[in-house]
Amino acid sequence: MNNKFLISIGLSLFAIIVSVIALACVIPNRNLKFDYMGVIVAVLAILVTILIGWQVLQIIDLKRDLSDHKKDIEEDVKKKMKELDIKLSFIDLEKRKANALFQGELAQLYGVLSKEVFNKEYLFINHTIKAVLLWEDCGEYRNACTNIQFLMSTITIENLRLRKSQINSLKELLSKIKHPEQIANYSDIYELIYSLES
Repeated sequence: MNNKFLISIGLSLFAIIVSVIALACVIPNRNLKFDYMGVIVAVLAILVTILIGWQVLQIIDLKRDLSDHKKDIEEDVKKKMKELDIKLSFIDLEKRKANALFQGELAQLYGVLSKEVFNKEYLFINHTIKAVLLWEDCGEYRNACTNIQFLMSTITIENLRLRKSQINSLKELLSKIKHPEQIANYSDIYELIYSLES
């Protein structure tokens, strides 16, 4: 029911009650041939019943409103959680890209250092593969190719001497690349590492 309708009914009944009480006061006990006090009590009982019923309806309506409001809040929280997950995923991706960039820059640094640096070639190849792994994890295959290309253009294979443990470490690192087919020049670094055994 409409609230305005209920209010108008309540006011109408209140007006009737006031009218009956006014009549009872003006004509207190003239031969009316009925008990007007019983009528007043009956009308008041009906009004109290209506008010109690109205309160019950209000409570039911309030529960429905609270339930709807709760659903709206839950949907809003789910929406905000999805937005937060997307933002966290983006931040994580940017962090991985920054790490890949760092590994690539570190590899390039080892590539241009002088020959006197201990384990220079191993560190150069190691950080290049780490950069390739991180770029692959971010889905940035072109950047992975760029790192391999820089390695292949900088390193001299003829003078490259690594210990067996270093070669095995590089092979293990290389085996972690999940999608070598996505990296155009993957075979270059693969052949480089496996040629070191001979």
